[in-house]
Amino acid sequence: MGNVEIHPLTADRWADFERLFGPRGAYAGCWCMWPRLRSRDFAKRKGPENKEAMREVVESDEPPGLLAYVDGEPVGSFASFAETVRASKGRPLRVAYARDGQTRTLEIAAELQTVETGGLEEEAWLIGIVAEDVTLMGATLLDRTLNPFVAFPRAVAMTAETTTRFLRGFGKLVTGEISRRQIGGPIEIGRQAHLALQAGWDRYLELLIIISINLGILNLLPIPILDGGQALLFLVEGVRRGPLSLRTREIVQQFGFFLLVAIMGFAFWNDVTRNWSRLVEWVRESAGL
Repeated sequence: MGNVEIHPLTADRWADFERLFGPRGAYAGCWCMWPRLRSRDFAKRKGPENKEAMREVVESDEPPGLLAYVDGEPVGSFASFAETVRASKGRPLRVAYARDGQTRTLEIAAELQTVETGGLEEEAWLIGIVAEDVTLMGATLLDRTLNPFVAFPRAVAMTAETTTRFLRGFGKLVTGEISRRQIGGPIEIGRQAHLALQAGWDRYLELLIIISINLGILNLLPIPILDGGQALLFLVEGVRRGPLSLRTREIVQQFGFFLLVAIMGFAFWNDVTRNWSRLVEWVRESAGL
């Protein structure tokens, strides 16, 4: 039975909070101090000073928030909880939650339901709750820096975070934890780009960056015809201490080519099936039927 617990963030749980936020304080030395400081003070105190300030807040009489645990390990978002629910596959979960200053416990089992994701129906294990964004109305802070010595480390950290998230998702895709029908092709990329552009140029550029990073990682996969496959061939030749025959290279390259075409075809087929009803409706309207 999996355990999901939610407890007030008190001084005795500081070590868990520190482990959850990691050495960078979740992001760029924030340590959850951004809502508590003026933007000018926040920029000056990033890192250890924010950490010590947050520790003083935690050690005060009033807990500043809640800390969630999954099987005894602290987690940082509702997404982590949702991932635990999906992975439970219907086995009972013991969930502890805080309400009105008290901690209560219940057992709940997820049910297999059909949901629509990006226009495609798939089955998922759900318990019937969704995340709620808690947003305080008021002034917002735009953290912008023109100093390349500050911006470059941030860019490296964000790229590493995006790469890690992609590799984690790719692993779940290979193991079947994520449906392969979620793979999208050019139509889905265009749809996501349109949605991002509607949200603003910053979101659109962010999507382009993510796509570029993903393509770079895919290019390093050990598939012949890709750079990763070429590196694998060089490694094999180094171990053999001699070049592969021309015929072997041709077979390997042809295999890689057909594999790449198959993957692209599968992604495009997902696009077509995901948007089939819209395509049929568009044809009918165009033909006046």
